[in-house]
Amino acid sequence: MKTNHLIKLFILMMVFGMLLAMTGSFDSVMVMAFPFAQIGLALRWLSLSGGAGNAVAVILYILLSLSPLVVWLFLHKKRKVIKMDALLILLSGASFLLLYLLVNPSLIPYLGTLSVLSLPTEFAVGMAGSMLNSIILTYLLLRLLRALFQSNGKQLIRYMKVILVAGINIFIFFFFGLAFSNLWNSFAVFRSSEHWDIQPFTINHFFAIIEFGMRVMPILLTIWVTVVVIEMLTSFEKGYYTEKSVELTTCLVKRCKTAIAVVISLQLAFNLSQFLFLPWLDHVNFVVTIPLYSIAFLLLILLMARFIEEGRKLKEEQDLFV
Repeated sequence: MKTNHLIKLFILMMVFGMLLAMTGSFDSVMVMAFPFAQIGLALRWLSLSGGAGNAVAVILYILLSLSPLVVWLFLHKKRKVIKMDALLILLSGASFLLLYLLVNPSLIPYLGTLSVLSLPTEFAVGMAGSMLNSIILTYLLLRLLRALFQSNGKQLIRYMKVILVAGINIFIFFFFGLAFSNLWNSFAVFRSSEHWDIQPFTINHFFAIIEFGMRVMPILLTIWVTVVVIEMLTSFEKGYYTEKSVELTTCLVKRCKTAIAVVISLQLAFNLSQFLFLPWLDHVNFVVTIPLYSIAFLLLILLMARFIEEGRKLKEEQDLFV
């Protein structure tokens, strides 16, 4: 995938998360239940629309629930079934129960011991949808691990690019949407205050925007770093010791170092600003994080860059010797 296409895809995910937050639909529980919570709502709407709609809803419900079993039967016919494919049978059975509960979410809190918990409908729906996603994710990850251990170098690079792009898109959608949802909710609280008519934009609004920027900056820096990672992996497909590979690896090290420094500096600047304006703020949120995983990733990339540089030098010496 070309760099400009990647950036467009990342922007699309940010816009999608922002729009979902503006409609008030962005909730971490409901997002974890995507798309089954939405499928349940659609089937419920069809079921309540009339006799024909109810018939269509029942057919779709059966087809969706049977689809994992159909996949298992297809693999069994091709004699490609492995042990982990038993999860498809489990998924089919779970779909019959959980999709029915998603269509009728009011029944979820009355299952067994849950009857005493009086669960909110939104949480109950999120729990049911998350359960289905958990089974699917477990199956896909086990399948992926099996495929990775049976792959050669170039296949591993292709898998890594696909996983990286998919993972970054999910990361962008979830965290950008969550950050914008927090900003949107903060503005709603400010609008409900008694000073809204007198002073519609206060220093609290300003710091809410600054906090949003501080939370979004790691996402933007992640995109900035990811673009180079994809280009580096693409260059690895042509050779690990090419001049382009060495340049991109060195560039990646510099970008990782810059990204970590920017995030840490922004946190310090934000905390200091809140401390200085503390008497005028109705809400403060001091942030202190240690980017251990980012530093570990930087060290890993730095180590890889050193290995590639040394390997390239050895290759050049061998070519001269020959």
